[in-house]
Amino acid sequence: MVKKKRKTTGKSAVTLSLTSQAIDRLAEMAQKSGFSRSAFVENLMAGAVAIAAPEAEKNLCVTVTQKADDEPQVQVSLAENTALSSAPAVFSDSVDSATLTEKITAQEKIIADLEAKLVAANAPRQETVVPAKSTGLTTAQTTKITALETQLKEQEAQLKKSTRAMQEMQQKLDRVALEKAALQQEIDKKDQILAQTKIDQAALTKGIEAEKAMVAQLQQQSNANAAAKVTEAELQETITALRQEKEQLQGQFQEATQAQASLGRKVTQLEEALKAAQADRTQALASLQQAYSDLKQQYKTQGDRLRILESKAHQTTAVTSVGEFYLNRWRKY
Repeated sequence: MVKKKRKTTGKSAVTLSLTSQAIDRLAEMAQKSGFSRSAFVENLMAGAVAIAAPEAEKNLCVTVTQKADDEPQVQVSLAENTALSSAPAVFSDSVDSATLTEKITAQEKIIADLEAKLVAANAPRQETVVPAKSTGLTTAQTTKITALETQLKEQEAQLKKSTRAMQEMQQKLDRVALEKAALQQEIDKKDQILAQTKIDQAALTKGIEAEKAMVAQLQQQSNANAAAKVTEAELQETITALRQEKEQLQGQFQEATQAQASLGRKVTQLEEALKAAQADRTQALASLQQAYSDLKQQYKTQGDRLRILESKAHQTTAVTSVGEFYLNRWRKY
């Protein structure tokens, strides 16, 4: 039986201007994928190898179609960015962070298993010719798995970003709590000052009444003891001094009253600020709780898709084994 000749494609040398960092990265990618640099670029252009970058600005989708003995047709299109929105996530008290970490670890293990299977399925074989239909199925599933892995990595990066946002929000809430405690201390201090002011005011009022009683007593003594040594001038000086002291006490009383009114206004402002801070905190917590529920639902959907894809990968491995079996059998003839 005569073997069919393979269709070969002519190769041309291409000169690229790359930085030393880009050249090192290209060599590292080729080494880790098990290809030479030229073979790595060939497979990358053919859609057999995909580069997953969670923070990529643009994603290109490579579709390979092949019919009968025709050469594979490669189509390149710009894929839409499927990254999750950057809404911060918040964990409720009932959510165990250790459980979520275990789920992420399990998904990473599934991805590693799929990657190992893909490397085994795409590894170069000596004198191996897989039927066209089988090759098309493997390439399509490889592209699909690669896209799903890229999306999962984007979700993991988004989860880290959401966790950082949650930590920042918690720090902000802690600062609000500290500010609230400081405001409460200031209010307590103002209340103490206000209470002391009232005590001082009562003492001033009592002192003024005592001075009035003393003036009245002196006047009575002056009227009753006309022949006493206390002259009218001395009595007048005493009265004048008492009046001056009375005026000073009245001035201090007015200042205390004004200080009391000012403290009352400050207390009102502090209470309003506390109410506003508590309202903002409640609204932020509700928004973050909703965002976390949405992200948790998306993780559940993604896990279901991974299980389906893993089943398809097993089927692909079985089809490849059957193809190799028939190929080896065909070679014997």
